[in-house]
Amino acid sequence: MDNNLKYVGTFQNNNAIGEGVLYRLDGSVVIAGNGSFASVRNSNLGVLEQKFVVRANDYSALLKKYPFNSLGHSSFASSTSSSSERDRLAAEVEADRKRRQELEQQLAVAKERDRITAELGAERIKRQELEKQLRVVQQPTQPNKQPMSSGIERRVALVIGNGTYKINPLKNPVNDSTDMASSLRSVGFDVIEANNTTLAQMREVTRRFADKLGSSDVGLVYYSGHGVEVKGKNYLIPVNADIQREFEVVDQAFDASQFLEMMDNIRGPNNKRVNILIVDACRNNELQRSWRSTNNGLARMDAPGGTFISFATAPGRVAADGAGRNSPYTKHLLEALKQPNLPIEQVFKVVRRNVMEETKGEQVPWENSSLVGDFYFTVQR
Repeated sequence: MDNNLKYVGTFQNNNAIGEGVLYRLDGSVVIAGNGSFASVRNSNLGVLEQKFVVRANDYSALLKKYPFNSLGHSSFASSTSSSSERDRLAAEVEADRKRRQELEQQLAVAKERDRITAELGAERIKRQELEKQLRVVQQPTQPNKQPMSSGIERRVALVIGNGTYKINPLKNPVNDSTDMASSLRSVGFDVIEANNTTLAQMREVTRRFADKLGSSDVGLVYYSGHGVEVKGKNYLIPVNADIQREFEVVDQAFDASQFLEMMDNIRGPNNKRVNILIVDACRNNELQRSWRSTNNGLARMDAPGGTFISFATAPGRVAADGAGRNSPYTKHLLEALKQPNLPIEQVFKVVRRNVMEETKGEQVPWENSSLVGDFYFTVQR
């Protein structure tokens, strides 16, 4: 028998008889059946009692001589068909398994990509939030709405510095007014500047200021020099004043409340205007010390609607003229008003903090405000 074949069945006298199966070594069936299927008549086949009998040694010759289809054996064809179908199905199963593995790998890659994308999105949102918080921390005074541009606002200012007094002359007021006028011009003010003025000159420049006030959006008055309080009212002293008695102040000094009344009475465009009064006039005055009805420094002043008032020091207290070019108050005001997008209230808060630090708490600037809108000396977009 061919060594590549294996027969499983019944042998008698070295002959295969009855039911049996002939296999290849790979397990596939070559021929299977029993004597009832054998009706082939050939000199090479022995027939015994209608049983299919084949000598074992003749199987190889039988297969060579008769291809299995020519045997007319129905179970042989069926076995071959089943083997081919099994192989085809096995191949399809294997192909399906490979496709499933590929899809699972693609799905895993897609899931990982989605996970990374989600993490990147979360990180981006977190970074944006942190950047937003950082901007808020870096600009705590940034207003919620856009400041008005100095190029759009019509701004007018009156700046006066008096220092050449016959009694108690002051060295810094003219420097203060000159520097303040320059700084205000740099932020868009049309400035009327007057230094070492007489009472008549103070009235004349005030009239010029009033002429421009009606068409302005912002009106500002700055005064540096001597000032006194008499019976609850504040007076600014001209350089030519000859005051020996308290009652003479009313005739020879300029009533500071006139600035407030003028700015309140002269309405701006649409009846809206920001009015600002800045007084650095609380220096020591020898005459004032002898007036029993008066106090050192100046009296409190109330701000009409839409007005901001600032004094170099608190009511009833005196301020220093300063050892440098400017008084401590004006020096720090010149620095603070240059800070961009800082509301006026914040500007003077910075001034107060710096003046208190320089004077070791002896001088505390004071403000009174009735502003309802926002005002910025310096605007930067």
